[in-house]
Amino acid sequence: MFLAGDSTIREKPEAPLVRQDEEVIEDEEAPKYNVTGFTFVQFYFGFLNGALNALPVGGNLYFCGKDLESQRLKLVSMYEFYEERQLTNAVTDGYNAMIYINPISVSCYYGALEYFNLEELGALF
Repeated sequence: MFLAGDSTIREKPEAPLVRQDEEVIEDEEAPKYNVTGFTFVQFYFGFLNGALNALPVGGNLYFCGKDLESQRLKLVSMYEFYEERQLTNAVTDGYNAMIYINPISVSCYYGALEYFNLEELGALF
């Protein structure tokens, strides 16, 4: 800013838009994310559950999503027991997860037939 009779420029100090601390605080107890092979299994189930939860309640695809979620919980429990070396519990939960294979197959197949037939696809285009 120029003032009369003053040839120097005075600038107003501006605060930075982002707070800049010189000391970075690192939390030792912050969660650390490890990507394992089981992470991709979780991703698969998460994608399918999210897609199926967007559909109406009461149809075959709704039950397909609920069974997939139940199977995922059993598989997660199995994996946790396996990491803790409680193999009897891990095998039991693995068996319980496999029980959902037939209900998932049937409800997903017939649910897909409800939504993806020639008449419905023709109506989309």
